[in-house]
Amino acid sequence: MSGWTLKKKEAAADYKIKVDELEQKNSDLKKQMDDYKAEGKEKWEKFKTEFGHDMDELGNAFKDFTVKNVK
Repeated sequence: MSGWTLKKKEAAADYKIKVDELEQKNSDLKKQMDDYKAEGKEKWEKFKTEFGHDMDELGNAFKDFTVKNVK
């Protein structure tokens, strides 16, 4: 097996792992939304802040993912 083929297989395996991680994060965020129960304005504000932060992290992970794979 050539070095190029081995690197290609390693890159594909790395890609699959990263896609699986992003899908899991997305699934976790969907579950958070589904499980949220309205319990007053203070709890809503906390949930909204934390969820927004998590969404920003997921967006950055997608951005980083596509940038790394373009090179």
